[in-house]
Parts: sequence; structure tokens; C-alpha cells
Amino acid sequence: MRKKLPDSIKTMLIILVLITGTDLFEQLPWWSFVLPVLVLGVIAGLRHWQFSGFITGFIPGFIIWSGANSYFDLRLHGGVLNKLGVLITFPEIVVIIIAGLIGGVLTGLALYTGKCLSGREKPTDINSPIVI
Repeated sequence: MRKKLPDSIKTMLIILVLITGTDLFEQLPWWSFVLPVLVLGVIAGLRHWQFSGFITGFIPGFIIWSGANSYFDLRLHGGVLNKLGVLITFPEIVVIIIAGLIGGVLTGLALYTGKCLSGREKPTDINSPIVI
């Protein structure tokens, strides 16, 4: 457990930098942020970093996506999210949380998939009993 926490924090910081760096290239599609996270998952698996694949990827993805939506909402004086919220009949904060959840799930799945592709972590079988 002692080694697991520093690897998780290190991985979260690397993911934050990777997602922010990927967002700087405006010609890339919106989903392109998952590709460097997938590669990071493979590298982390090969280097034997000990962390929870999904949760460690989910947290930075949620922070970046909800933070970026909040930033653009403030920068554009609430124009875009307010109109989007009216269109789908949700308040702005719900739109920000939903976007954060989408980004977090995509980032978490990309990191977990990368760890599984490295061959160091096996996917969990849904039907297997939980051993405590």
C-alpha cells in the first residue's frame, strides 16, 4: 500500500499534463486525449506501477473536463452552457458534472485498457467471487 499511493499521484499528474497538452492541438478531434492516456497505461503496466487503473484515470479526467467547462462558461459569460442547459432542460452545473463524468469515464477506461494491454494486469471477471 505504501508504494501504491505515490504511483497513483504520479500517474494522475502525468495524465493532467497529457490531457492539457493534447487539448493544445486544436486540429485533433475531441476524443484524442484518450490516446496518450492509453499509451501511459501500457507504459505504467510495463514499469510495474501499482495503482488502480480506472480510478486513477477517472479523477484527472473529471477534473480537466469539468474544470475546462467551468472555465469556458466563465470566459464566455455563461452563454454556451446556459443555452445547452436550456436545450436539454438541465441547469448549467448538471451539464458541467455530466461532461466531467464523460471525460472521467473515458480517461479511466483508457488507462485501465492500457494496463491490461501491457499484460501485467488481467481484466476482472464479472462472475468470479469477491475474496476479502
